[in-house]
Amino acid sequence: MAKLLSTHIILAEQGSVGYTRKYMSKGTLAFLLGILLILLPYLGIPSVWKNYTYLALGLILVLLGYALRRAQYFHEIDQGNGERGGDTFVETTQNLFSQTKVK
Repeated sequence: MAKLLSTHIILAEQGSVGYTRKYMSKGTLAFLLGILLILLPYLGIPSVWKNYTYLALGLILVLLGYALRRAQYFHEIDQGNGERGGDTFVETTQNLFSQTKVK
């Protein structure tokens, strides 16, 4: 049984004690797609199919890279209690300087 989650591809196998989960992270998937891109010219695929395969793999890698960067950003701003936050600009309503003009 395979399930697609936001951070991992989970392959669950029924073992003697419940389910055993094996994870393939997005980084591993990007690595394997990169190897496939390296090997693609030597596989003997017709050039038209090869062009579409390059396009599809490129789009998948771009989306995967965006998802990895987004997950890293959310991890950086996570405060550990379920809230996200970072450096925020807050404008003060108090007068910080006197109203007299310098001559």
